[in-house]
Amino acid sequence: MKHFRYFRSRSCYFRLFIALIVAAIIVILFGICYTCSCTDISYDQALGYLKSLQTINAGGSVTYPKRILFWTNIFGEDITSKVHNFYDCPENKNRCVIDSNKLAILASDAIVFHSRDISNQGLADLLKISCLPDKSLRNPDQIYVYYTMESPSNSGYPSTPANFFNWTMTFVAESDIQTRYGPHFMKIDDAKALEFEIKDFAVDENRYLKKNSGIFWLVSNCNTDSKREKAVAELAKYIDVKIVGKCADNDVDKNLCPKSESCNDQYENYPFYIAMENSNCKDYITEKLYQRIHIPSIPIVSRRRIYENAGIPSSSFIALDDFSGPKELAEYLKILQTNITAYKHHMEWRKKWTIAPLGAAGLQSEMYGMCQLCDRLWESSKTHKSIDDINSHYEKLAACENGDAFLRKWIPE
Repeated sequence: MKHFRYFRSRSCYFRLFIALIVAAIIVILFGICYTCSCTDISYDQALGYLKSLQTINAGGSVTYPKRILFWTNIFGEDITSKVHNFYDCPENKNRCVIDSNKLAILASDAIVFHSRDISNQGLADLLKISCLPDKSLRNPDQIYVYYTMESPSNSGYPSTPANFFNWTMTFVAESDIQTRYGPHFMKIDDAKALEFEIKDFAVDENRYLKKNSGIFWLVSNCNTDSKREKAVAELAKYIDVKIVGKCADNDVDKNLCPKSESCNDQYENYPFYIAMENSNCKDYITEKLYQRIHIPSIPIVSRRRIYENAGIPSSSFIALDDFSGPKELAEYLKILQTNITAYKHHMEWRKKWTIAPLGAAGLQSEMYGMCQLCDRLWESSKTHKSIDDINSHYEKLAACENGDAFLRKWIPE
């Protein structure tokens, strides 16, 4: 009987081993097939596609629109699901088109690569199979564009050859193309002088009276480069902080604000909310602030200079580095909670400031980054710079800081 159990046990392990081997082979074959679909485009195929476009366009205008090819997806989604309407651009109209068909590579003036998706092509990285275009398909007049809206540490550090990219398209103002998360603020008088439609942020002052005291924080990333979670944990020792989302400590608060809901009512119930970013980088301000500027609650951010450099009204937010430590900040917040006159000071900007229309020339936000790219393609000469190492270049461009370095000074020992 013991021998029977021994052999049966060995047989089970053997079958499990065989099953694992078969599964591994299937996964590898799938990965090879998948990655081939990334790069298996011949020059003749691409040339044929180019000729077909020329045939289609031959009967019309003298100049063709500039073609922008998205070689990668954006966070796994095909760009056609997020297709940009160039009719919304101030001046572009029919001057540019967007494509996601890789066969259009020879016909394209710019090839855009979304950083996170360069390293997100199935099993390509695991199998060391490149999902980048073959060298034979690269036209020397083309612009290869590195695109990301994330900080360097969250952009995947893609593995690409030296001098692969020509331009950067990121949130940093010094990028070749800047794509902001939100609009440009401007004084109402300046907007009127330009005959812009005025977005009114003034609210009934009764909305400054809150149901709850303390700070509201909706958060899903619990371990960040900026170490904002440490800053908030210290702040919570001196003032109430309501944490909801994935980082909450109970199931009710974890599910209080599903992704499908805006949770604006929750924000408005509190006098303050956390708008700190996962990284403290030059010009890195996301929807955490921009999507909630209409809510009469005061955002708490990490670094004042980042927001003031972006033209955001200085009294509209409170920054950690305005204070020597969490206790001093908490004491100031408590004063604002109980002194409506002092609280109103941080709301006065609503009477004097507005935002530029999204399509205003020179004031475009993220959705108009493509407008700027289109403009640059028409302005560009035939000679282009190349970026030696895109990852180190982007790190220097974004100039992100070490969150721990600030907190070691800010948090008392």
